[in-house]
Amino acid sequence: MEQLALRRAAGPVGTCLLAIGLFACGSSAPTHELADARRAYDDAESGPAKTRRPAELHAAKRALDRAETAHKNDPGSDREKELATVAEHKAEVADARGEAAQAELAAQAQRDRANRESAQLRGNDERVSAAKVEHERAKDEVVVNDQPNPRSIDKRPAAVPAAQREKSRADSALQSLTRVSKVREDERGVVITLSGSLLFPSGKDELSPVAEQHLDEVVSALKEQPKDSTFKIEGYTDATGSAARNKQLSAKRAQAVSDYLTSHGIDKDRTEVAGYGEQNPIADNGSEEGRADNRRVEIVINKNSPADKHE
Repeated sequence: MEQLALRRAAGPVGTCLLAIGLFACGSSAPTHELADARRAYDDAESGPAKTRRPAELHAAKRALDRAETAHKNDPGSDREKELATVAEHKAEVADARGEAAQAELAAQAQRDRANRESAQLRGNDERVSAAKVEHERAKDEVVVNDQPNPRSIDKRPAAVPAAQREKSRADSALQSLTRVSKVREDERGVVITLSGSLLFPSGKDELSPVAEQHLDEVVSALKEQPKDSTFKIEGYTDATGSAARNKQLSAKRAQAVSDYLTSHGIDKDRTEVAGYGEQNPIADNGSEEGRADNRRVEIVINKNSPADKHE
């Protein structure tokens, strides 16, 4: 009887302790560092960073995943807080750079409109000036004694050579690509570098939806290049994974870009495809940002004749 009374007396206390134990064993609230990191990533993921800075957004997501794992394994630990702080920083950087890229794109579009309007005005002025010159020339073309007036002078402006006009169009077209790619010149020719992170989902060789927008601009620029130009599409990866797998993936990605170009009006006979995997890195593979730079597709414009196509 005495033992039964003790058990009954301990009943409410035992129930309370059981409830406390269950709460402690259940899911724990995240540290405020982890909560801040989640909010920062959500803000970045819903902003322009998703399309303008996908590589940096991906790096932020990986950092957040590491913080979530630390929270699951050891809730409230210093490890969770440190990883969450890193994730928050990466998300904020991706968000800020995405906003900046979006703003620059809008500013460039505005500058382009202003340049087009200015060029149109200049063209109008040039046509008016040419008409005036032609009018004055016609007045001087007075025949005296069946002979042209010796004071007659052809004041018509000299025509711009066709080759010069073609080069000007080609250079302007390449300059317009700086909004979506890097354009430089080296011993191979003019090189257009496209970020693989913008063109392809991670580890895939199918073009992403945003890739088509960028490649449409590339198609327009390539169509303005001299008719004897050839285009070599080179694929590259970072050093993650096996060399054989990387070379295969880079070749498939280069082929996907080539297929898109030829399906939108670029002559297939003018294109060449090569996959170089992790060869020729342009950044340090030891960092996420460096690996993102190395994942790329380069289009090399060779302005020699097709017989001299770059190997």
